[in-house]
Amino acid sequence: MLKCLNEVLNKLQNLVKVTKFVSPQKDGNNFYNAQLEYLGMSNEGGILYPYGLFANPPANAMGVTFNIMADQTNQVTIPFHPLKRFTGLKPGEVIVGNADTQTSIKFDEDGNVTISSKGTVTIEGDLVVTGNMTSTGDMVSDGGDLTVSGNIVATGDVSAEGGSLSMSDIQDAYNIHTHITDGDLSTPPDPPI
Repeated sequence: MLKCLNEVLNKLQNLVKVTKFVSPQKDGNNFYNAQLEYLGMSNEGGILYPYGLFANPPANAMGVTFNIMADQTNQVTIPFHPLKRFTGLKPGEVIVGNADTQTSIKFDEDGNVTISSKGTVTIEGDLVVTGNMTSTGDMVSDGGDLTVSGNIVATGDVSAEGGSLSMSDIQDAYNIHTHITDGDLSTPPDPPI
């Protein structure tokens, strides 16, 4: 009887435990799997992520491991890394990202979304902006066209291949131009721009 109680107690104590990733995650048939370690014992178990979220934890990341039906050979682990995490969040704020590279998407308490990256941010597909777009840096096209259905308002110079013209240069060129009408030169446009 005592042996049976000890077995039950051992299973209950090991039902939920903190484990360590000892090898990179592999993509199994139905689950991601990884080699996990607990109290010096190693076992392969399934890795669980919330719907739509996927990752590959580095070695030495931690996980909360659940033994399904108290069976240590049937485990599922939710990974976390307490030493590499985003800090300083205010109540209600959410960050999704890679703490190793400090690349993230932050949803702050005021409803703003901030994308932070020390590398390149690539958008595959169309980018549709329905509000205002502000750039504090250069906007560079890699050979594509800029299509605008409204006005382009420039407060600085407009550069073109072969040189650049200021908005003032363009206005001056327009304001002094004339046309030949019925064999005579016309006067410059009135009103000028």
